[in-house]
Amino acid sequence: MSKSNIDILGRLPLAALAMACGSALGAQINPDLAAAVHRDGSAQALIVLSDQSTPMLAPFAATADYKQHRRALVEALQGRAETQQASVRALLESRGIAYRSYWIANVVLANVDSRTLALIAARHEVSRIEPNPILPSHLPRPNTTGNAPAEVDSIAWGVTKINAPEVWAAGDHGPNIVIAGEGKGYQWDHPALKPL
Repeated sequence: MSKSNIDILGRLPLAALAMACGSALGAQINPDLAAAVHRDGSAQALIVLSDQSTPMLAPFAATADYKQHRRALVEALQGRAETQQASVRALLESRGIAYRSYWIANVVLANVDSRTLALIAARHEVSRIEPNPILPSHLPRPNTTGNAPAEVDSIAWGVTKINAPEVWAAGDHGPNIVIAGEGKGYQWDHPALKPL
């Protein structure tokens, strides 16, 4: 390598160098992540390990319980993450960087600076490094159309299916029990969701 090439490489920020040489170094760095690290000094990164396949499991007997298969899959995924994420986690620990390991997806979440980003990108077991965007969530708006019923006039089939009417008939109406959830499938102004 000529002296001028070395001088040029010395002037590039490490994250840009890692991104430019991503395939040679092993991992691709998302340009939005590289820009955020350059702009802010650090950013949350999702470090995606190369092995994203479903682990191979030994065949089970035809009479095997599905829970046995599920346990074996969980153990295989956890074992894979433990083994494959070990060097990335060790690197982050050596630099004093807190992280969170996600064994199901074989991903590690960490807040990284440009030097750490380049070091992680150089690891052969890392496929790519993505930003961890914060997605806004909006509170539901009240129904102003007046289409919601004033009161519940029937018992939904799912409530009947779990035998809730029998529990109610026995005198248990669930006082002081709070059930919460979030999703687009809720009708937030439905009378059944109103406090008693």
